[in-house]
This record gives sequence, C-alpha cells and structure tokens, in this order.
Amino acid sequence: MAHVTPHSRVRLLIPALLCFAYLAQCAWFIATQSLTFDETYHVVAGLDAWRQARFERWNDHPPLARLLFTLPVLGSQWQIDQPDPGPARAVFPSPEALAWRVRSVNALLGLLLAVLLWFTARGLWSEAAANFALALFVFTPALMAHFSVATTDGAAVLATFAAAVQFARWRSRPTRGHTVLLGLALCAMMLSKFHAPLLFALAVGFVLVCKPQGFTPRPREWNWRAALAIVGITALLIWAAYFFHVTKVTLADGRVRLDSPQQTQPLIEKIPTLIHATFYVPAYEYLVGLGTVVHHNLRGHNSYFLGQLSPTGGWKLYFPVSILLKWPTVVLLLFVAAVILALRKRIVLPSELRWMLWFPAVFFVQAIFSRINIGDRHILPIYPFVLLVIAGLWHSLESQRGFVGRGFSRDTKLASFDVSSGASAPEASGTAFGLSSSSFFRRLQIVLLVAVLLNAADALRCAPDYLSWFNILVKRENAWHLLADSSLDWGQGLLALRRYEAEHPNEAIYLAYYGNVDPRLYGIRATPLKEGERVTGTVVVSSVYLAGRLLHDPDAYKWLLRHPRKALLNHTLHVFEVPPKPRPQTSR
Repeated sequence: MAHVTPHSRVRLLIPALLCFAYLAQCAWFIATQSLTFDETYHVVAGLDAWRQARFERWNDHPPLARLLFTLPVLGSQWQIDQPDPGPARAVFPSPEALAWRVRSVNALLGLLLAVLLWFTARGLWSEAAANFALALFVFTPALMAHFSVATTDGAAVLATFAAAVQFARWRSRPTRGHTVLLGLALCAMMLSKFHAPLLFALAVGFVLVCKPQGFTPRPREWNWRAALAIVGITALLIWAAYFFHVTKVTLADGRVRLDSPQQTQPLIEKIPTLIHATFYVPAYEYLVGLGTVVHHNLRGHNSYFLGQLSPTGGWKLYFPVSILLKWPTVVLLLFVAAVILALRKRIVLPSELRWMLWFPAVFFVQAIFSRINIGDRHILPIYPFVLLVIAGLWHSLESQRGFVGRGFSRDTKLASFDVSSGASAPEASGTAFGLSSSSFFRRLQIVLLVAVLLNAADALRCAPDYLSWFNILVKRENAWHLLADSSLDWGQGLLALRRYEAEHPNEAIYLAYYGNVDPRLYGIRATPLKEGERVTGTVVVSSVYLAGRLLHDPDAYKWLLRHPRKALLNHTLHVFEVPPKPRPQTSR
C-alpha cells in the first residue's frame, strides 16, 4: 500500500467535506418533507417480500431498492395499513420515524454514487476535475430529493452509472474478475428499474464484440465466454432476488394457469392457444413485472405538461423540457460548453468515457419515446454522465500545464480506483483545485469556481424543498402551470402544513391534498375539501389538484384562483383566503 502523506490527507479533505454537505442536505430534507406518494407502496412491497416472500402487490418495480431500504424496519413494530387504492390509514410507530429509517438507506446509496463519480472522474481526468464534478453533484436538487425518499429512482441512477463504469473498466482489462464485477453491476441495474433490459442488451452486445484495441465483426473472435458468464450471473442473481421462486405454468383449454407457493391464489388468464403443456419458470415475478411496465408504457399514463392534460402522455418534448426546467442552469451551461469544446477537439474525451456515453445516449432515446411522463426522475440516470463530461472543462485548463487524461488503461494506477495511492500527476501542484500559472487560464478556473458557488446558491434558495425546485426563471407560485407529479408536488408538504396550523390555531382550514398518506397521521386538523365544494375561510390545495390532475373535473379547484393567495407552503401547497359571501340586504 502506498504511504499516505499528510499532504494527501489534506487533499482528501475537500471530497470529504463535499460528501458531508451532501449528507447534511439529505438529513434536512428527510426532517422537513412528509412521506411522498409512492413511498408507502414501496415500503409495503418491501416488507411483504421480506416477511412473506411475496412480490404480488405493486409488482411494477424490481425488488432490489425495496429490499434494501426496508432492512431497518423489519421489526414487528413497523407496520403500514395501506389499502389499494387509497391513502395509508395507519403507520406505526409514526410516519416520521418510518421516514428516517427507510430514507436514510437511500441517502447512503446517494453517497455511494458521489464516491463512485469522484473516483471515476479522477481516473478519467484528474483529482481536481473530480472535485469540480463532486461540488456540482452535492448541490443538485434532483439528486438530493430522489436519494432522500424511499423510492427506486435513486438506486436506478446508481446502478446504471455503476454498470457503465464497470463496462469501461472491463473493456480496458477483460479479466475474469472484471467480468464477474460487470455481471454484478448489470444485475443491480436490472433489479433497480424495468428500464434496464435495453441497456443490458447494449452492454452484453458490446462485451461480445469489444476488444481493448477496438471491436471485431467476426463471430468466431467474439467474447462468448464473457458474455455468457455475464448473462448467467445476472439470471442467477435475479432469481436469488426473488428468493429462488419457481412458478408452475400450465397451458390447457385456452387458458394459462400460474401456480406458486408464495401466491395467495393461482393466476388464471385466457390465451388464444390450443397447446397443452406444463413447465416451470424461475423468477416469474420479474417477467410479470416487466410485462406490466411494457403494457403500461404502450397504454400510456395520465400526464400533465405545460398546462395540458393527457390521458396517455407521450409528449416527445416532455423530458427535454423537464431537463431545462429542473436541472441546474449552471450545469446545463457548463455541459453545453464542454460539448462544444469536445466537438472542436479542445477537450479530448478519453476512450473509456466515449464508450460509457453509449449508456445515457440509448437511455435518453428510450425515454423520449416513453408514454409514462410523470416526473423528471425518470430521466435522472443521465445526470452523472453529464457531470463526467463537465469535469473535462477543468481538466482542459489543467492540461495547459502539460497534464494529460489517464483513463482506465492497463498502466494506470487508478484502473481499480485505488484510493490509497499517493499524489498523482495532476495534483503535483499541491492543491486540489490547483490554478494554472497562466493568468488567462487562472481567470478561467476562477470562472469555474464561481460557477460552482452560483450553482450551490441556486440549489439552496429552495432548500430543503428540493423536490419542488425549478430554475430561477420560473416563479415558484406559477410552477404548477408547467409540470406536476414528482417534478413538483408528490405529497411532501404535510409537515409544512402542520407548522402553518400551529401558527394559525384559530383559522378554519379546508384541505384538498394530493398524497398517499392520511393527513391526520401527521396531526393535520384541516377539513377535507371535495371536488365542487365551495367554502369560505382558509383553503389549502395541492399543486397537482390546482393543475387539474387526477380529478373528475380538471377545473374543480380553479375557482380558488379568483381569491388572494396568502402563502405557498413547501412550494407545493397553495393557501387561499376565501372571504365570506356578503349577506343580501333586506328592504325595510
């Protein structure tokens, strides 16, 4: 092991402080945001898997993230009464205690992503460039939000990025060890979200044809053993994630019957076939869940976009516009600058990075054609790759002093991400953010440092309400005109409403709340306000309902816009003051 000098320990202080800033913001979010719409569903499904080995309820997500974040709540005292449909009627011991337990696991997954991003940028570019990328990472509202709630989106971001990184390492060093690690990474990706099969096919295809020096079109020279090993590892571990379940499938009399010891009752469906056969399928629940999501995507989802409602979604501009509105403006400008410089050959992207970028490129095309348009979280797996490209901006300034990119080649110390190594070449200047001796490049580096500070300030202006963050061009009271659902209002505002009620004890409050938890579980005393009901006094309505989402009458709460808005809680709950109607004057 290389000797760790005091100087190297000082250098590691910067990423350590940045990681602490990330965890502090996650804790702030967890303490101030009520359980969101999907969280109780995920927790109940995870507990069903652990306690009863069942994967029947809400099987539209693979189990990996659910199994992980329910580990701290396996004790019998943790219970959720969650009907379907309908909000959770009881959470024991309390929704706040549950949130701290399950969300903390996802926050640690986010920390793991931050560390992986830092090491990857360090290996591709330099330590200073890695610090630059990490500083942007820890002040990204979308990452802070979706790694601070108990859903599957954060795990999907981590697993997708890890799979691409490990593929780059495998391509440079196609050893048995790297093949096994790639199989594990791809399996984690497959078990995190059902968007993964296309990316899995891409990775296996690359493994077949890739060589360290390029690729080969000759099937005889393909890496059949590595590809089959990866497929075998992935299939085995997916089966293990479903506790090695085996389902009996019977085809007879134009019907298919599915029998599993873990099912509460057999599943019988009519199918147009005359075949009579019986066979057994391992991890059949995964195939059912994948089929459910594919069918859901073909059918479409009730969606809201730029003031328009659609029963099926499918807007091709949904995710590009969501990126423009929901990703930090500073990051987008830096990314555009990095792409322009790369196209002009001012930044030379390492070969490993160019291969890695196939993953976000294919994912982006897949997302564009998706008909499930319910949040920017579904495009978030692209974001770490954006930061990797941006890190090249800093490195391009360092290279003016003669430094070059390293990549994951065989002769690179960091090919295995060895954190214990001493000072590397780009850090010879003695500072983690070493400045160029040239005054011109020194000024450019100062500009990038200012960009980091501006990005942090931009994120913190909405803290800790990171789910409802929009760029500075969007007025927070008008955000509901643009996007809804998890891009703005996911039911996270009940703690803010409880504080408002405590500050206004004498107000009669009516509430139209979009969420999946009974507000009374948080001590909310407001009277529920139904569609079409007219009242006077203080009326609180969720942004989703103000936009008309999921209502029989999309205009059911638009009448409130004729009255003054006196507060906006958690950037999602609009508080209106509705004066009493004047009494008609009686003639004497």
